[in-house]
Amino acid sequence: MKRTKNYNIKVAFYSGVIPASTFIENSIKGISESGIVVYLFGQKTKAYLSTNNNIKVFATPTNKISKLIFLMKNFTILLIKNPFLLIKAVSFYFKIAMKKGYSFIEWGSKFLPIMINPPDIIHIQWAKSLSDLFFLKKLLGVKFILSLRGAHINYSPIAEPDLANEYRKLFPLLDGFHAVSSSISREAQRYGAIKDKIKVVHSSINQNKLNSFQKKSLEFKNKIRIISVGRHHWKKGYRYALLAMKRLIEQEFEIEYLILAKDRPDEEIVYQIDQLSLSSIVRLISVKCQEEIYKMMVESDCLLLPSLEEGISNTVLEAMYIGLPVISSDCGGMKEIIEDGYNGILFSNWNIDAMVKALTVFIKSPLEKKVKLATKAKKTVTENHSIINHGNELKVLYENVLQKGFIQ
Repeated sequence: MKRTKNYNIKVAFYSGVIPASTFIENSIKGISESGIVVYLFGQKTKAYLSTNNNIKVFATPTNKISKLIFLMKNFTILLIKNPFLLIKAVSFYFKIAMKKGYSFIEWGSKFLPIMINPPDIIHIQWAKSLSDLFFLKKLLGVKFILSLRGAHINYSPIAEPDLANEYRKLFPLLDGFHAVSSSISREAQRYGAIKDKIKVVHSSINQNKLNSFQKKSLEFKNKIRIISVGRHHWKKGYRYALLAMKRLIEQEFEIEYLILAKDRPDEEIVYQIDQLSLSSIVRLISVKCQEEIYKMMVESDCLLLPSLEEGISNTVLEAMYIGLPVISSDCGGMKEIIEDGYNGILFSNWNIDAMVKALTVFIKSPLEKKVKLATKAKKTVTENHSIINHGNELKVLYENVLQKGFIQ
């Protein structure tokens, strides 16, 4: 289709659920504000409100009966609108999708809305869903872009050889990639992602939302409160963080360590806390919303990111903007955000001694140095991680993919 000067590019975001994760929602907001029309496909898990006319929601219901009615409606619409496309789609279902275990109700309610409302680009947010969606590239003749994020690139294909083979088959066929860090860009190239088709666009945060949560003072009060945020998963490095806390206690530092997560703690971490006799200083806190996390950041003295693997931690970006000093492992893309001693403190990944040293350096630092770290950190995020800048960078990616087929 020939695009006029005033044509607005239509990009379908597919993450599986509506609303998506916070960092994906930030992308949607930034992209739509840049003038891109964003189509959202997936199951609506709760109310989705947007005042931006560039965001169009095509939600699949979760209730089985509603889903059946939804399928029948969309089947009829596509039959009238493009019967040849419907025939091709149904043929694909019986030849391929049915053999993967999809029921026609599940498959049709998921994909027919995309066929009825074809975009210029389908931007897939999670690499593991690529194989299920890839048939749409040929069926609709649209461009495909994949976001390269965390676990889906860094360790899942290592743990799952079949997934690695799937990536090697499909990555060379994609039109473009959005990498959240240079580190993860290099990792994706191991599986066939073409370097010239990758654009690094770091994550953004909603700075307007965080303006209500700003840390006023960095003076320690009673105990030094250290917090970590993230699900209970081995890659978050909590096992190593607990060993570091034990060492700090042995050095007679007055500390408390809070781990904030939305999921339930596993038996391993509960057992380790007990065995290290840390029950009096470690608290596992269940949080229901981001606002609870932000409030806790304001009330804490530093954020510890002990992760063994990350793309770029959005929690770190939020803490930096709030004014909470960050002590982070140098895993993944964290070195691209934090400059050791300038806007945070870095320590070697997997290294408990280095983690303890970094925490000790921070605790013993004079107030002036802590203030300087926090000030530089906020400046870094303000200048480089706004939603508007993020949206404009992704817009460049979309335009290059449509016009030239490669990234500049």
